[in-house]
Amino acid sequence: MKAVILYISFISITFGISRKDFGNLVKSITLYGNINTSYVVTDAYIGADTENISSYSYGLETQLSSLGLKGRYNKIYLNLGYSQGGFFQRNIHETINYEVQKRYHIHYAHSALTYPLPLPKGKLESTSGLYFGLPISGNIEPVKGGFNQPEIELKKSYLKTDIGLLLMIKYKLHSSISLLSTVKYGLNNSFDYTYEGYKASNRIIGIGIGYRYSDRKK
Repeated sequence: MKAVILYISFISITFGISRKDFGNLVKSITLYGNINTSYVVTDAYIGADTENISSYSYGLETQLSSLGLKGRYNKIYLNLGYSQGGFFQRNIHETINYEVQKRYHIHYAHSALTYPLPLPKGKLESTSGLYFGLPISGNIEPVKGGFNQPEIELKKSYLKTDIGLLLMIKYKLHSSISLLSTVKYGLNNSFDYTYEGYKASNRIIGIGIGYRYSDRKK
């Protein structure tokens, strides 16, 4: 509930809506949670193999029409939340028969603007647009070999704003509940790991569930 209050406060300050509009805004909010698979694409070979890791995301979404906007822009969805990216790295030293494995976890404050795609009216809905991920923190989790520390914090200088394309597909199971599928395609190098001399961009695929407040009493 605190997240909902913070979300509404942010929207009200940004768009200057009155207290009278709070009720309509609350009813238009969709809560969602995703389980994701995350990996990266590097700009050069890093001397190791990169693989997927499991991650998660959650947040809130509302359409700009609920904020009083009219015209073609009122169909745009505003999304705010938390997301996690990262990857698994496997480095095999064949000459000495030694392997190093580690997981990279990167945490983002997520926002997105998406627009509905033209689909026939029904239970299926799809939106696409741009997402923005502001890095909060990151860490390396040693899995096998190479480190004695249980966890290593990534320097903030390695973490860049993540900007990319977002595709969301929603299938209504009920008037208030939907299945979600999301694809994030990073357009920039959001991970600049100068220690090992490479850069990487995010690729995230997820599935989840959305719940819309407005239908609670229906």
